[in-house]
Amino acid sequence: MNTNRIKSIDIFRGITIFTMIFVNDVAGVSDTPWWMKHFPAEGSGMTFVDVVFPAFLFIVGTSIPFAIVSRVAKGESSRKIWMHIVIRSIGLMILGLYFVNLETFNLQATGMSSRVWLFLFMIAILLVWNTYKSTRARLRNVIVILRILGIALLGYLAYIYRSNYNGEIAWMHTSYWGILGLIGWAYLGSSLVYMLFGKKPVLIGLCIALFILLYPLDKLGLFNHLSTRNFLWIGGHFGAHAAITTTGMLVGILISNKTLLKTLKTRLYTLLSLGMILAVLGLLTIPPYGINKNLATPAWVLLSSSICVLIFTFLYWLIDVHNNEGWFLFLRPAATNPLLAYLLPVYVSLFFYFSGITFYRQLGYGITGIIRSLIFSFVLLGITHAAGKIKLRLHL
Repeated sequence: MNTNRIKSIDIFRGITIFTMIFVNDVAGVSDTPWWMKHFPAEGSGMTFVDVVFPAFLFIVGTSIPFAIVSRVAKGESSRKIWMHIVIRSIGLMILGLYFVNLETFNLQATGMSSRVWLFLFMIAILLVWNTYKSTRARLRNVIVILRILGIALLGYLAYIYRSNYNGEIAWMHTSYWGILGLIGWAYLGSSLVYMLFGKKPVLIGLCIALFILLYPLDKLGLFNHLSTRNFLWIGGHFGAHAAITTTGMLVGILISNKTLLKTLKTRLYTLLSLGMILAVLGLLTIPPYGINKNLATPAWVLLSSSICVLIFTFLYWLIDVHNNEGWFLFLRPAATNPLLAYLLPVYVSLFFYFSGITFYRQLGYGITGIIRSLIFSFVLLGITHAAGKIKLRLHL
């Protein structure tokens, strides 16, 4: 496999994070066009907003072959690679678990406001997952202490946390795993597929089909016995998200393994064919369950995957083939520091809350709100760039 960096992967990631910041912010703007919001949960259909999360899953998968091959090239053992995969997955699940539990936060039972709890949680994230870089022994000891403090803070926040869950005071739970947690599960599933079948694209394609098949099996009640065990999560949603991530992984293999597709023309035609096949399959699977992001139906999975494959193919042709990376340099901060860029809106909202700034919410209407959200997204790119300059970079 060719381990040279594929620039379009970074650009796709940057576009996805930028769009994610924008759509999350514009969701709080009233009187916006229907196509700038998620399609109604009770309906069958999708807007571009419903493809943003799949795009992130897709690019996570596309990066897997390159990341693992790079680790192998450095001499890492399979055991160490597996350890990295598991630790990274658990890290994402922990972040998702904490965030999702904010939705049912009980102030009186916890003993502090949800804003203070969230503020301490965001501090813990910085302490634990910042990429400290130092060769000096004394500073390395400080880094270990900072990480231990962060882990201790996470433990304390979990210890005091209480929620309103099903009408009762309860501890942390998983009604679902949150965006980051869902990514963690999908990453774990796709990494498992790669470690088993990384050099066999046909078997990877079969795994994608099996992941999608989990949805109708879930509908038939095959996983009902797991629904009462809050910390076990499997079934249709896991299969849907893992299918999208594994599709991205398959694309990463196809563009990097030159022994599979020897010429550029063959790679491009193969990717275009894959995108069109997924689109046709997506259209054919609409009747049973419809297109629904919340339910993660097969049609949504296949159509979203098709869109991601086709967009990525265009970016690959534009950037890696014709060397037009300069058009997208403004996205580099989000591409290279995606977790921080994704979490920055939370830090900014906490700053607004504790400082008493209210003008931002007052701009949340119609075209004014849309422009506000667009400017906000660009500003966060700038903040992410500045954070990188001072070596603030979050990495799982």
